[in-house]
This record gives sequence, structure tokens and C-alpha cells, in this order.
Amino acid sequence: MKRISLLALLIVGLCFAGMAQDFQISQYYAAQTFLNPAFAGNTEMARVNATARLQWPSNAARYRTYVVAADHNLPHLKSGAGVMFTRDAAGSASLASNYVAGMYAYQMNLNKKWAMRTGLQVGYSWLSIDQGALTFRDQLNDNGTIAGSTSQPIPFNTKNFFDVSAGFLWFTEKAWIGTTFKHLNRPNQSLITGEEGNLPVYLSVHGGYQFPLYPGGRYRGDARTSYFSPTFNYKHQGNFNQLDLGAYFSYEWLVLGSWYRGLPIFTVEDNITITNHDALVFLAGFHWKGLSMAYSYDITISRLNVLNTGGAHELSVIYEFEYQINPKYRKPPRSKRSIPCPKF
Repeated sequence: MKRISLLALLIVGLCFAGMAQDFQISQYYAAQTFLNPAFAGNTEMARVNATARLQWPSNAARYRTYVVAADHNLPHLKSGAGVMFTRDAAGSASLASNYVAGMYAYQMNLNKKWAMRTGLQVGYSWLSIDQGALTFRDQLNDNGTIAGSTSQPIPFNTKNFFDVSAGFLWFTEKAWIGTTFKHLNRPNQSLITGEEGNLPVYLSVHGGYQFPLYPGGRYRGDARTSYFSPTFNYKHQGNFNQLDLGAYFSYEWLVLGSWYRGLPIFTVEDNITITNHDALVFLAGFHWKGLSMAYSYDITISRLNVLNTGGAHELSVIYEFEYQINPKYRKPPRSKRSIPCPKF
């Protein structure tokens, strides 16, 4: 016999309204093609990566998010291609959003310092909910136990739709800035029969600067694993605005990071002035040859901290394949430039 959690039912109901916004991950540079399709092929040869996130584990919502992707560099075509799968599930009824996409990016040199990459992504989404996990009032006895099946009509359907996104990146050897536009076709993602629920366009502006840690102008050890790198990621979708602001520190195999997520600008809602704080994020990880792994934890600092949400746990794994000593795997041309952003 199932036990009923009224809080879980409330959160499931709220999730229907929240589905109009995209999920987010804290380690946005661990899933670069999720952040921006223009990152596709930004490797020596090929890359695979996976990110798993458990948000608010102490709460009935328990958002569970997964991102798995692979991309390949096509240096002599000045481009890259990739594929990606994401899944986001929440609540006791496992309200789930699944997404599979393919992407292509093209790179061009603008001058001696700056280069540009453009990316296009086309995907297919399907949304679902476990209706058997929902409990309605007419199923409950006076003592709170389940009496039987409900007589309430179930207005929920699975939903399927195509989705189109695009991205741009401008970068030098030490700096980068990018923009992403998701849901350009504004697909209808409502699970309620007969209702319109068009996804608003998602805008992300992200960038940073890499300060290499090497003496006398010469790299020490791996040229791209010792650096200090401040970064930002601004997100806007509908009435939602948020900013990630922080920095990564990498020295040879060790990687540390910390940043703030929110928008430290006072806003007014119903004549009440509030500040949009969300979380503080701390990361620790390592690089070893082509393997990178990191764990991060979100400390909730929003008004939700009174619910003892348990923050959020996130784990990322990346593996980059290096060029093989084989005639068919040739080094990229000298005109190819790499984006200096962090691995996480």
C-alpha cells in the first residue's frame, strides 16, 4: 500500500508550470555542446562526456538530470559534429523530458587574433508522466490510505516535438564569448490536451578569460591544464533571468572551482523588493591524460533553503581522444585554433 505525500503531489503540480523553463546544470563547461552547439568538435579528435545531477534530494521533487554527448573534430573541413541525449525527471510521478539532438559547427578565422564558430542543432523531444503514480482525492480513505482507482479524467498525454537551436562563439588564445539561442521554433510542449504551451526562446551569453600559470612565457607541463579562469553564464527565458559568476583554478592534474548563481540585482514583485539569490557552487576534480572528472555541490541560498532541500549533487566525466599515430589521423591545420575555456 502506497503512502501519500501531499508535498510530492503539490510539487508535481508545480512542475507543469515549470516545464516552460529549461533545466540547468552547474558544471556548464563539462557539457559544452549542451551549453552551445558551436562547441561541437572543439577537440583534437573526439570527445565523450556525461553529466548526472540530483537536485533537492531531501525534498519530494528530487530533480534528476542526465546529459550524455559525443562530438568529433573534422579539422580539414574546419568544422565539427556531435550528438547529445538529455533526460530531466522530477517529482513522485516522474514528470520527464527526454531529448536527442544532432549538431554541426563551422569555424572561421576573422583575423590574426580572433576566430568564430557557428553551430546549428536540431533535436527531438518527448515528454511523459507516470499517471499511475498520481493520487486523487476520491482515491483516499479517511485515514489517508488509497481506496481504489480514481474516477477523475486524466487530461495528460505524452508530447513529442522537434526543436531547433543555434549558437555562436568568438574567441582568441585566452578569451572567449558565446551566445546560444534555443527553441527558435517555439514548440508547443504542453501535456494538457487542447492547451498551448509554447516554449519561450532561451538565450545564454557566456564567456571568460584564461590566465595561464607558467613562468617566463613558457608553458609548464601540459600547456592547457595550468590556469586561472574567471567565467560567467547569463541565462534568459521568458520572465526568468539568472547569472552564474565565478572562476576555475587548474594546476596540472588538480581542478577547483567556485561560483555564485543568481542575479544580485534588486527586482520588484507586487511592490515588494527582493533579491534573486539561488546557490553557491563548489567544485573539485582532476585531469589525467585524456580523462577529466569533477564533483560539485550546490548550497541553496534562496528562500527555498527553509525547506531543507539538500542542495544539489553533480558529477561529470569527460574523455578526449588524442590523435593516433596513423596516416588517417592527421594533425589539424595550423589555421585551426582551440577555445581556451575550462574543461568543466
